[in-house]
Amino acid sequence: MTAPPIRLEGLTGDADLTVPPGRPWLIGRGAAADFILSDPSVSRHHAEMQAGPEGLRVRDLGSANGTLANGAPIGEAVLRHGDVLTLGRPAFRVVVSDARSLEDPPPGTESRAVGERPPIADPDTLRRLLALARTLSGRFERSALTAAVADLAFEVVAADRVALLLRDGPDGALVPSQSRSRVGEASALQVPRSIAGQAAREGRPVITRNALEDDALRSGSVVAARVRSAVAAPLLADEDRVIGVLYADRIASAVPFTDEEATTLLAFAGLAAVSLAKLDLTAAVQRQAETRQNLERFFAPDVAATIAAAGSPLGTGGERRTVTVLFSDIRGFTGLAEGLPPERVAGILNEYFTIMAEIIFGHGGTLDKFLGDGLLAVWGAPLDTPDDASRAVAAARAMREAVAGLNASWAQAGHPTLGVGLGLARGEVFAGRIGSDHRLDYTVIGDAVNLAARLCDLAPAGAILLTEEVRRELPAPAALEEEQGLEVRGRAGAVRVWRA
Repeated sequence: MTAPPIRLEGLTGDADLTVPPGRPWLIGRGAAADFILSDPSVSRHHAEMQAGPEGLRVRDLGSANGTLANGAPIGEAVLRHGDVLTLGRPAFRVVVSDARSLEDPPPGTESRAVGERPPIADPDTLRRLLALARTLSGRFERSALTAAVADLAFEVVAADRVALLLRDGPDGALVPSQSRSRVGEASALQVPRSIAGQAAREGRPVITRNALEDDALRSGSVVAARVRSAVAAPLLADEDRVIGVLYADRIASAVPFTDEEATTLLAFAGLAAVSLAKLDLTAAVQRQAETRQNLERFFAPDVAATIAAAGSPLGTGGERRTVTVLFSDIRGFTGLAEGLPPERVAGILNEYFTIMAEIIFGHGGTLDKFLGDGLLAVWGAPLDTPDDASRAVAAARAMREAVAGLNASWAQAGHPTLGVGLGLARGEVFAGRIGSDHRLDYTVIGDAVNLAARLCDLAPAGAILLTEEVRRELPAPAALEEEQGLEVRGRAGAVRVWRA
């Protein structure tokens, strides 16, 4: 059978993509990719995708920020309908346009016996479950999905009332989510805790022929509701994790539920559990992507991904950290700006800052802020590495080379050129998110920040000045030249300063 095309539904603002069957297709940021994603967190050649009968086969091509399937990093994997594929920051839901096979219940469901439970052999029942699976897979909002589960439960078993209960809160209590009733108001339905609780505790379905006569299941709520026959099936997200219970009962009829009805409800509960688990995963991936997008204002994509995966622990306040601080500033920019139209000034700054930010992120730094025609960057916060100082100095040198390249191209075009000075210092600072309830920015405060700013002021165009504390952290300090007789404003004592 020819494999159908597979659609990737954008979850983070990216356009949908359709992967035709046949050859592998390249996705990445480079111009040679079959599917181009312009997001900076995507590598030029990020991953390879191939649509086949078994699903979407994805192979990571050594990308910088990784390829994830349902939130877990992969080298190569096959994704199926409803799975979530993440490439750097962008995330997509896999949609198979011609999903013909019935999804299996979660692991463990098949082994949960209800007495002498017969297999589902009725072709009409199987076809009905297949149709229900397709219906559930099309619900991409939680409220719509839970409503569909309750509505469709009436199609699964002939019940007077049905209810969907989902675990919620820190104690994982079963909380009513949806209910339906053919006899009275659905809102008045009180699910007997004895029946639903046993299904959740044991992770297997519970069926009673006459709950009013069953000593093990008889409770106040059973008697009050006049429950004659009931069945409760656990929603198993995996082998040992119950995320809810699907309950059905009869109060107007003495006809008990059959084992086949219980088996069918159990299969449907498995389908509902799979759909709910996938929807929750999709929502979690979207939240993580939004968190990463916000964090990437300050941090390199891989650092932002690490923080987002940990649940974004950056709240108000902060901590003391030893960091390397870099300040850069364009020399004489005020005079330059006075002779140019505002649009041209903005264009120069945008081009300049875009390149500088990419260099900072490429060397693992944190972009603290832009300051008019200057910028502040930090290495060592919120995450540190043993070579923070070396990364900062390497970034400063790369920034200087990039400015030289910009100047060469601008000069050929008859545009003005820039001179940039850089200063680096190292020491203990306060690092964290500071601001108001309406706006928080990640920043660093401390003597090292002030000293780096003053060195930046003293640095001639094209020069990099750094402190002794930075020099001591470098693997090859002999490559530097010591500045003699340099006085740093606000410092009474001698400050050893080196030029890179």
